[in-house]
Amino acid sequence: MGKSTRPTMKDVASRSGVDVSVVSRVLSSDPKLAITPETRERVLAAVSELDYRPNRTARALRTSRSGLIAFVLPQKTSEVYLRLVAGAAARCSELGYQLVVAGLNDPETQLRDYESSGIDGVLLAAGGLDDDELRRWTRSALPVVAVNRSTDIVAAACDLDYLVASRLAGQHLVRLGHTRPAVLTGPWARAGEDHRLIGLCDELGVDAGELTMVASERIGAAAGYEAGLELADRLTDETAVFVTTISLAFGLLKALNERGFRVPEDLSVLTLHDEELANFTTPALTSVAMPTEQLGATAVTQLVDAIEGRPTPQLVVDGEPVLVARQSTAPVGTAPITAAQSSPTQSAPIQTRTTT
Repeated sequence: MGKSTRPTMKDVASRSGVDVSVVSRVLSSDPKLAITPETRERVLAAVSELDYRPNRTARALRTSRSGLIAFVLPQKTSEVYLRLVAGAAARCSELGYQLVVAGLNDPETQLRDYESSGIDGVLLAAGGLDDDELRRWTRSALPVVAVNRSTDIVAAACDLDYLVASRLAGQHLVRLGHTRPAVLTGPWARAGEDHRLIGLCDELGVDAGELTMVASERIGAAAGYEAGLELADRLTDETAVFVTTISLAFGLLKALNERGFRVPEDLSVLTLHDEELANFTTPALTSVAMPTEQLGATAVTQLVDAIEGRPTPQLVVDGEPVLVARQSTAPVGTAPITAAQSSPTQSAPIQTRTTT
């Protein structure tokens, strides 16, 4: 059997024109490493071109770390979570870590298993967890990053810019003549605190307490259907419904149909987050697409910082949301917008696109 041709750190250093120690410090995200962004990108490009993969066994002997990161997701996942994982896996590869994906179970048992199996840190998809559930994940010596959540309950959290996203949603509704939408939200809803609502209300010039709102205790299409029935029964003169995550919106469409509401003739529906399935609902869902893969990548960087003893401030991903205008929103009292009729960039400070 011939000698292995697996690339080494020395090969990466040669390809990128730097010392081996520089490659090592780039891959470990050393904050004291003084190099230009161009040099860093050159090193990472060489890692990618050579398909270099650090030897986890050697590193474990040297650092007492395994190079394994767990990403804990709800048992029922969606395309949003798949994008999160894709972004996280890509960043793990860049930094020399391996991602292990797991379902959400009892925190104490799961953390104990991770500690005994040598997991270095945990990414926790925390958007659908209540505060008590999240606190149970803090009872471990393992670093934990709450992903898709702004919170002080854990030491490190990484979230999307829901304030900008909800402002974009509010601008879209205002352009269509909607002034007081109903709201379907998840277990995170806190009037006056939740950025998913603050931006919307600012654009509409209303207080969240003035809106007809139902907060589901769970996320997912089934939860959206159940909460959607409750919301439909409470509607008065609203002309639109704003939904704070797309899985709830899928269930809401079924609930509104069963209650006799036509979308968008009677009610426009607009949701945060986007999935391919939004193109195939009836009608297709207008959404605000979020930089979800970037969130996964940023969360990994934050977790690696925590694992390696560097500061981990609360982070908000700086990628811009994008409005995707489909057929579930229309001007008040008119037929649905078509792609030819819409003017997606009119007065919108953030990028917008329209689909048919």
